[in-house]
Amino acid sequence: MEKAPALRLIQLKGSPYEIGFQHGEALSIQIKDFVEKGIHFTSLFSPTTMEEIKKVSRAYLYPIQTFSPPLAEELRGIADGSGVSIDEIIFLHLRAEFMFRDLGCTTFALSGTATKEGQIISGQNLDWDPAMENLGIFLNIIPIHGPSSLVFTHPGMVGYFGINSEGLSVSLNLLVALGNQVGVPPYFFVRKFLEKERVSDCLAEARLTERSSARNFLITDAKGTILDLETTANDFGIIDPKECFLVHTNHFLIPKFAPVDKLIDDLPDSPIRKNRMEELIRENVGKITLQDLKKFLADHYNHPNSICRHPDGSAKSWKTVLSVIYEPEKGLVHALKGNPCENKNYYFTYRL
Repeated sequence: MEKAPALRLIQLKGSPYEIGFQHGEALSIQIKDFVEKGIHFTSLFSPTTMEEIKKVSRAYLYPIQTFSPPLAEELRGIADGSGVSIDEIIFLHLRAEFMFRDLGCTTFALSGTATKEGQIISGQNLDWDPAMENLGIFLNIIPIHGPSSLVFTHPGMVGYFGINSEGLSVSLNLLVALGNQVGVPPYFFVRKFLEKERVSDCLAEARLTERSSARNFLITDAKGTILDLETTANDFGIIDPKECFLVHTNHFLIPKFAPVDKLIDDLPDSPIRKNRMEELIRENVGKITLQDLKKFLADHYNHPNSICRHPDGSAKSWKTVLSVIYEPEKGLVHALKGNPCENKNYYFTYRL
């Protein structure tokens, strides 16, 4: 089988605006393509127009500016560098808000006692529209102040998930709940978390109530802390690992959020994927290696809606478009484009 190509890696360095401008200039064609694909896929769930997108997106700029002036400057740089309006750039961060559903993911984090080498390892599969498989990129972001980071994202977006030079990692799952509002999109929290050194520093940011929608953040740090943060637009809850690992998929685990969970009916496989990943980890606790995790992420139990997800033939079909494993203490990210079952021996390693 032909080896899957590596995802493009782009280094961005300087002030927030310079980082954004370099991003936009380097990926101008891809950003325009992503806007078109984003509108098409969003319209499959909720018909929309460019005029509506710009009008709605514009309202989110002020909350973003209030939350993080540097990230707002980075957005302006992306828009200027790419020649795409800032409203369209914001839309790329709001697709779930437009269609109320976006991507499925299976995330995990293992403490040092679960792994053979005694180090924290985390990661996830990203399930999404198959058309987006070729748009994934890694950004090596080197700001003037603060830690550098290695971030997976799509063109025009500030980030999806990644690690920083302090040994902190952030993974992301879609959750959908009642109560979406004009506020800060989840991806800006990912970048804000990646400015921190410890999980405890991230919790202070989570107390902000102006989130736009629900998400789940699975965070680890070099101190050995693992924490899961379930959020809605106006509330959040914390899950501490009861074992030496933690797994999350696409349904709320904290009981108080169950009445507002809007995604579980659309993704009945979410508990199945969670339970299967936990089973695979539990059977191998204390001896888990990188190679083991690659096998776990390629698992086909409950195929096609498995940890390694495959299209089911429908117009709204999803598949695993990326598999990623972090070794944050070593500054390493191992990533594979597409279904891991097809190329599990060909992960590419990216280094901070």
